[in-house]
Amino acid sequence: MIARGKAWYAALTARERGMVQIAVGLALVLALAEGVLVPLGRGWIAARAEHAAASEAGARIMRQLAELGPAREQGAPAEAGRMVADAGQAGVQLAPPEMQGKQRLVQGQGASGAVLAWLDGLDRQGFIVCRLALTPLPEGGVSVQAWLEPRS
Repeated sequence: MIARGKAWYAALTARERGMVQIAVGLALVLALAEGVLVPLGRGWIAARAEHAAASEAGARIMRQLAELGPAREQGAPAEAGRMVADAGQAGVQLAPPEMQGKQRLVQGQGASGAVLAWLDGLDRQGFIVCRLALTPLPEGGVSVQAWLEPRS
């Protein structure tokens, strides 16, 4: 088959050989364009559309976070005095927090519902509860020990 193709090509005149070379070159260019360049272009357009959608979603999330208030927006942990005051308003008596490396040990007591509500509000103050110990008190309520870490 190859020998017949070579014989056929050799039998062509110089002008015919030139036209065959141009036709083969055009076929290769067309195959490259349709097989590589068009799919790359479609992928580029799809990636741009996905990026735009992700950017819009990110902006929407940032707007929602801004609406939640300054405590979540800043993400900064509350000061120790403010934490004790907030706990007191929730009905929990706290001792001043003790630093233990990156974590703060907080100890206190109060009614069960008040302690749980205060623990739920720690996220808004910029803390994550790493460990928690709740002990029932004989006179009612619970004693709490919580190891808190600033949210980063």
